[in-house]
Amino acid sequence: MALIGKRWTRFKPREHPMGERIAKRVLIVGWGGGDWNVCEPLLEQGLMPNLQRLVKAGATGVMSSVAPLLPPVAWTSVATGKRPFKHGVHGLFEADEDIGGVRPVSSESRTTTAVWNILTQARFKTHVIGWPGAHPAEAIAGVNVTDQHMVSRVDYGKPWPQPDRSVHPSNLRKSVASIRLHPGEIDRDVLSFFVPAFESVTLVERERLKACTKWLAASITNHAIATWAMEHRPWDFMALCYPSIEHLSHHYLQFVPPRNKSVSEREFELFHNVVPACYQFHDMMLGRLLQLAGRGTAVILMSPYGCKSDAGRAARPQDVSEDVESRCRPRGLIVMRGEHIQPGSTVERCSVLDVTPTVLALFGLPAGSDMDGRPLHQMVGSARAADNIESWDLVNGVCGSHTPRNEDSRRRLQTIITQLAAMGYRDPQEEALAAEQDRTVKRNKFNLARSLMEGGRVAQAIEILNELKDSPRPFPPALAMLIEAYLAAGANDAAHAVVERLRDIGGNAIVELSLGRIAIGRGDLQAAVKHLCSAKKFSPNDARVWQFLGRTYLLLGKGVDARRAFEHAVALDPDNDDARDSLQRFNTRAD
Repeated sequence: MALIGKRWTRFKPREHPMGERIAKRVLIVGWGGGDWNVCEPLLEQGLMPNLQRLVKAGATGVMSSVAPLLPPVAWTSVATGKRPFKHGVHGLFEADEDIGGVRPVSSESRTTTAVWNILTQARFKTHVIGWPGAHPAEAIAGVNVTDQHMVSRVDYGKPWPQPDRSVHPSNLRKSVASIRLHPGEIDRDVLSFFVPAFESVTLVERERLKACTKWLAASITNHAIATWAMEHRPWDFMALCYPSIEHLSHHYLQFVPPRNKSVSEREFELFHNVVPACYQFHDMMLGRLLQLAGRGTAVILMSPYGCKSDAGRAARPQDVSEDVESRCRPRGLIVMRGEHIQPGSTVERCSVLDVTPTVLALFGLPAGSDMDGRPLHQMVGSARAADNIESWDLVNGVCGSHTPRNEDSRRRLQTIITQLAAMGYRDPQEEALAAEQDRTVKRNKFNLARSLMEGGRVAQAIEILNELKDSPRPFPPALAMLIEAYLAAGANDAAHAVVERLRDIGGNAIVELSLGRIAIGRGDLQAAVKHLCSAKKFSPNDARVWQFLGRTYLLLGKGVDARRAFEHAVALDPDNDDARDSLQRFNTRAD
């Protein structure tokens, strides 16, 4: 972790005056993949009564995410209030320098303190259940059960061992093991709520049902552990995540009405209710959480990203970064209830980065100046806030975070492996592992550059992207992002040089789009239209092409064409802020 070698200070309330404590307790409920596009029709039909009551009593809004749209990255930003280039998690996997190949990212990948570490330092009773990317469990001041604990990887009836280091404190392992629900234990009544005609499914169709039972069982397990902790352990802070909305959306959102042409009538009839039923089931669990939380508890229900209803409709999801991102949209949901909330109000410009600063403010604790978010004013009102401290990473005290990996031991092990390889002792799979590791390292460096770009650190992003550009094996996404970075820096000539490099390895659409943008920067609007129209032929569904085409038409004084292009861009990608803002500005000028 990055804490080694830093200057430590002890957090002293007298030196850092506390703010006003607003909430007796704080409950965070995470619905991964939760999306207003699915929620709102169900609310209108009265099918989510507990969420409806929470909405009526609280404030609602759309939560914006961070790049890349990957669960451990986004949820770690929620837990730290920091962008990925500060918290150190950049993908689904990371290079395993110890044994080669790759491994899933973990809580040991994180390079900064999470909100539960801060609350532990401040001596608040803190429970965390099923948080993505937070395995192995940290020794916080409460119950910590990781997302690896609830997923079954064995057939029903066979021994189901608990993953190592998935439960803290360790003396609760037997208790929480007895609470786990195996997918094979889900009874017919529950399953029929999701798939009413499940009794008639064929063996092939039964395979598709496995995703439903797997992730439903995981969410039920998390819910059971969380409610047990709320009832039997003292708590000030509870953070709980449910995985099934996201995973069932990836698997079954393709079947929701209206029926897509790629979906057979039989599949549509069987599975069209899975996703709506999943939301309704979560509403039932939400009701129990709110009952246990009681009055005086501030509640934040949230998802850091939504799920696209039209992404990969005919394909089953794959556990790779590109596929996961293609199915997510950078707009989640948030509903908040608290003492200062104006019932029925709207949360404006809310980000995943704002959750941790808001939680700290609710407990009267200062945020770190190195956090990228800010307390949401709807939740904290006019209460006296604590002055920021430099960073919670510099505060000494027991916080439950993991001991950093021993880099010296790692280097010694790598030296031994290298020496053995030189002597001819080489694993036949070593080359495949090395190639997989190389792809993962490049992908994570690329994601780091994306985060730096999003955070306005263009020069640092350019440095990383140039490193990827000059690597032996080309990485086309990095070249496209490097063009973007140079254009953001106003370096049109440098961008043009990278365009030529990209042209050599393919990518006609991005080449023409980039040439069009360079032409805009140089004031050659006719050339810009030519290149952008060419890009449109190669990639007619790229909203960015239409957005820049609209901007060019506007500069040429072609208002009708500009409006049409902006409208088409928004229709293709409603979550494209630039396209939507361009259309709004155009309409404002027209009025």
